[in-house]
Amino acid sequence: MGGSSGGFIGKTDSGFGDEDCDSIDLKTTLFSPNPQVISNLNVDDALSIDYNSTDRTLMAVDGMNIAGTILCKQNSQIINCIVQKGKEFEGIVRNISGGSCTIQIKSK
Repeated sequence: MGGSSGGFIGKTDSGFGDEDCDSIDLKTTLFSPNPQVISNLNVDDALSIDYNSTDRTLMAVDGMNIAGTILCKQNSQIINCIVQKGKEFEGIVRNISGGSCTIQIKSK
């Protein structure tokens, strides 16, 4: 009987190239926003997007302060770009409403 080798055709290594990392551009709302950090942010402020390998989470960081965590469909792609490709990302604050904060994530 025939079967599949289980492999896939396409890009090797991490499954995508640097150009795919550079093309990431998405808007998302921070999960578990830190009210003390959010209250000091303004629209168009830039946050660093960092990966916490202990918790396996993406975080939006203002200086040394965690503004909130990031949960989106592209999390695994962004993590791979940071960890395996050495890419850096930033989150530009696009909207602050009460304790909610929306950012636009893109590569630096």
